[in-house]
Amino acid sequence: MNGLFGVSDFQIPGMWTAMLLTVLIETPLMYFFGMRSRNEMIVVVCTNIATNLTMNLAMGAIGFFPVTALLLELSVVFVEYHIYLFASGTLPRLFLKTLAANAASLLLGLLIMTPWQ
Repeated sequence: MNGLFGVSDFQIPGMWTAMLLTVLIETPLMYFFGMRSRNEMIVVVCTNIATNLTMNLAMGAIGFFPVTALLLELSVVFVEYHIYLFASGTLPRLFLKTLAANAASLLLGLLIMTPWQ
């Protein structure tokens, strides 16, 4: 039986783990990529929490399909890029940096979490 937004109680710990991994991977990368002020780091952490939980709730409601996951991940990159752009002003190659941070967290998350699911 599915709970809120189609997410079962069994999936909730995995969602929190995925969110924590995302924050732990993407935050240092965005710092390395040039978002170094305290306010920028707060924006990165809050944005990653919001977009990761939203994406996981959406996948719980829709179901996990590779195409859906890819479209949702691209949507996350687009949203994060615009939030980071607003927070940092102009940062060279910000879209590519946002894409790279998301790709890193997605790939590492898949490597780490797949054996446990």
